[in-house]
Amino acid sequence: MLDMQIDINQHPAIAALLDVFAKKHKSEFPIVAVSHKFDKSQVHFYDSRLPEKDTSSYPDSSVYIVDLSYYDGSYILQGSGIKGRRNATRTKNAAAALRLLRKYVKPYSAMGLVNRTDGFGVDSHILWVAEPRRALTSMASLKPAVLLAEIESLKAQGVRFHTPEFRELAEKAAALGAEAAARAAIRLTKFHLCINPDESVSVTLDSKQQRTYRSIEEAPEVIQQNVALLRFAESRSFVPEVGERVRDNLFWVLAPEDTLAI
Repeated sequence: MLDMQIDINQHPAIAALLDVFAKKHKSEFPIVAVSHKFDKSQVHFYDSRLPEKDTSSYPDSSVYIVDLSYYDGSYILQGSGIKGRRNATRTKNAAAALRLLRKYVKPYSAMGLVNRTDGFGVDSHILWVAEPRRALTSMASLKPAVLLAEIESLKAQGVRFHTPEFRELAEKAAALGAEAAARAAIRLTKFHLCINPDESVSVTLDSKQQRTYRSIEEAPEVIQQNVALLRFAESRSFVPEVGERVRDNLFWVLAPEDTLAI
């Protein structure tokens, strides 16, 4: 299915080619064809499952599938999946250009979606785990006078904390140390989850561990529970030990590494 969002002033050669292409185009998930905001000799193709991008300038090569343009009598296709100089190929023949569109304008693979989905990925979870450790580190920057006073007190009378500052620090440090140990013991792995237009669910850990379920109800229970929680979370907000909702159909979900083996 091709979602045509083409400007009425699109270059005639591009418009004619897309008209023929759209009539026989078939794909598992919709592809969006959108005109460049200023250059009517360019069209960008996007996987509809990814967030829309501003096309007011040059296309974002990390997201668009193919960029089609028409200059000096030649059709030019450019995209990360095209082998050639600057990932581009060109032809003056409309039939050849049509064959190229049919070859390259396809929805992304599971790993393609993973690599192009922004969000917390691994960073937010790692930062959350390290947060109490960083707080402990910052607490170690005591004023020399405070540290010396405590040392003198320890020398004189054992392990009794002399200064109020150090007593407070000791109490906070104990709590942060316990929290740091608890978070470090958490063994969770991030999974990329996409709810497709047909309600099927693609769950991906890496190139070797991918599963597609007919619906979210068929996914492992921990995946179902975390997605249910994330539906109530604000977009782009990280939920500790749960994950992040990137948009309504894209999630990063935290779960045990062997989840897909269940």
